[in-house]
Amino acid sequence: KKKEKSAKKAALDSGGKKPTKTKEIKFGAAVEQGDFNRKIEQLIKHLTKGHSVKVTIMAKKREMNLNPTCVKDLQISVFDRLEKYVTKDSSRKLPGFAQFRYQVVFTPKANIAEIISKEEALKRIAEEEGLSEELMKTKINL
Repeated sequence: KKKEKSAKKAALDSGGKKPTKTKEIKFGAAVEQGDFNRKIEQLIKHLTKGHSVKVTIMAKKREMNLNPTCVKDLQISVFDRLEKYVTKDSSRKLPGFAQFRYQVVFTPKANIAEIISKEEALKRIAEEEGLSEELMKTKINL
């Protein structure tokens, strides 16, 4: 551990960039809405820290037999929620025996902190005025 720490410190001292970490979050095909929202919040938290995020969507064969588009639907909903925060690096289907897996790697956009601060200000104003966020967005034209 001492060697790793000294190597990182030497890289930082020599003017190198701070090493970015890749975080991984897994979604099952039958994820509930509350769990989905919590995982999206975790993704956004990791992205604001500058980490890239690997999202793995998994489905078992019986889930795919019941709903053949469950992985694709979940993939679309994840990307729709993260669209303004990230750029999509790569995506691929992973081989598996009894599971169908799909992986996507996201990296944060450069102005993610600015986007999140605007959203927090919008929520605060909406709470103070008692308006919904959609009305505030149309009022401010974000």
